[in-house]
Amino acid sequence: MSKAADTDVIAAIATPPGRGGIGIVRVSGPDLTGIVKGIIGRPLAPRVATSAAFRGAHGDTLDKGIALFFPAPASYTGENVLELQGHGGPAVLALALQRCLDLGARLAEPGEFTKRAFLNDKIDLAQAEAVADLISATTAAGVRAATRSLVGEFSREIHALLDRLVELRVFIEATLDFPEEDVDFVHAADVAGKIQRLQQTLESLLGRSRQGRLLLEGIEVVLIGQPNVGKSSLLNQLVGEDRAIVTAVAGTTRDAIRSSVEVDGIPLHVIDTAGLRARHASYTNAEPRDLRGILLSSSLALFLIDAIVVAMLGAGIAALLRRRAAAAALALAFVLCTLLAAPQPSRADNNDDFAIKAVSQTRLAYVVTGNADVDSIVKAGMSGLTLFLAQRTALEAGDPVGVDPAHDELAFFPLIYWPVVPGAPKPPQDAINRVDAYMKQGGTVIFDTRDAIEAAPGDAGASQTPGMLALRNILSSLDVPELEPVPREHVLTKTFYLLRDFPGRFNTGQTWVETLPRDDDEEAAASRPARGGDGVSPIIITSNDLAGAWAIRPDGQPMLPLTPGEPRQREFAFRAGVNIVMYTLTGNYKADQVHAPALIERLGQ
Repeated sequence: MSKAADTDVIAAIATPPGRGGIGIVRVSGPDLTGIVKGIIGRPLAPRVATSAAFRGAHGDTLDKGIALFFPAPASYTGENVLELQGHGGPAVLALALQRCLDLGARLAEPGEFTKRAFLNDKIDLAQAEAVADLISATTAAGVRAATRSLVGEFSREIHALLDRLVELRVFIEATLDFPEEDVDFVHAADVAGKIQRLQQTLESLLGRSRQGRLLLEGIEVVLIGQPNVGKSSLLNQLVGEDRAIVTAVAGTTRDAIRSSVEVDGIPLHVIDTAGLRARHASYTNAEPRDLRGILLSSSLALFLIDAIVVAMLGAGIAALLRRRAAAAALALAFVLCTLLAAPQPSRADNNDDFAIKAVSQTRLAYVVTGNADVDSIVKAGMSGLTLFLAQRTALEAGDPVGVDPAHDELAFFPLIYWPVVPGAPKPPQDAINRVDAYMKQGGTVIFDTRDAIEAAPGDAGASQTPGMLALRNILSSLDVPELEPVPREHVLTKTFYLLRDFPGRFNTGQTWVETLPRDDDEEAAASRPARGGDGVSPIIITSNDLAGAWAIRPDGQPMLPLTPGEPRQREFAFRAGVNIVMYTLTGNYKADQVHAPALIERLGQ
């Protein structure tokens, strides 16, 4: 009997990320009639490869390929399954998947197809784990070990052990239930010998299980030692290539360098680390804060409250009012003024705390939108970028800060990330004015519409997304300079890493910066609405969802998947973030450094 409780339809791209000749979109659920009709336009014969055009919402052809329909229960998941086998481009697969989602399916969670196969009794738990092991296997021995489990060899051994245990239980229960019989069932069936042999079988099975896990996961070897003792040279010798820099200068290895090699069928993961430079350092105490004034005021307020309560209990205030109304009124007014003068948390105090926190370390900032889901992802993304900066650069920034442009001081932050939320109300004009002043006084704002995947085909498609329309509404009140896509020779492409584009969670969106005037356009330079004296654009616009790619869960795993999920896409998204941060911090110093050959040539002339 099926154990599955899900009744919704799920869909996902079933082939690995990247480009290839063939790509597959898999759909599974109890009823796929609407999806088959919406994409194919006609019913499909069971288990027959059918050449068909995959249709969009308006009848346009998204792709042409093969459609396969597997009716329940004769399918991988035990449900009705549809496979659309088309071309393996990330964009065309994303369109086919989005069409399935528009027709009522939801995006499958990682491993959900195999989970449904388990819940529908198509495979057992050992076989479900074997699917993941087979996908992750990096050696031929690991593949063979995972395949044996996938076809049920491990499960059969477990079931055989259970049958033998049941048999032993029968003999033991028979001896306990029928003690008056002359037959000693335990002795006659050699239960002790069977238990011993069963224990040996279990130990053998556990040993092979540990060996199989070793074949799949491999062994990690960490090279640790003082600088310049040969760790990097040993790594290069083990892996057979120059993975680490080897020089006579100590300390060339700064980050952990990981490489894998196969030794007798076992993956060996070798990690080269930076040289040990341990040193002792004492903790510094924070500067003491004088609390005497606050404590004295608080004590006076409590004393006055106590006096008033005593007077009220003794009817003293009523008598005072009857005798000397004017004097009593003055006394009460004095008491109230004193109470109101007692120290209370104020907006100014909060502003002081905010300012101290902001200036104590260099910090990145992000605009709090009020959308809880968006704000949590952006906060995790900015924290992930801050951590990446500390690991790869000399910048050790503090925790990112969420800001409200209408109330918070923005000048403390070199960079503010603004996630644009479609449908959100336009910020008040006072907030817009503060942002405009921030940009003109040296700050940079990244506006991210986070909707590159929603752009319609064509040159104008990217400008008509809901996020871009919302951004236009915001920018209509800002004094925005002329913008252009990041040129190939722009300093932003070379600030720290050499980059060609700036991907995020998506990689099809364009990144826009201020158009810097040409060398001979002095009039344009003088009339620019936003400053550019330090060579840094006051505004950067993207739709690639940078924070979504940077967002890391507390366990260190990415919070969101990438589209199309090309190899190293997340790494390049982090590198794009590093370049943007360094670009905003270094200004024309970095511009001069990047263009040093041209400067030297001019000096020579």
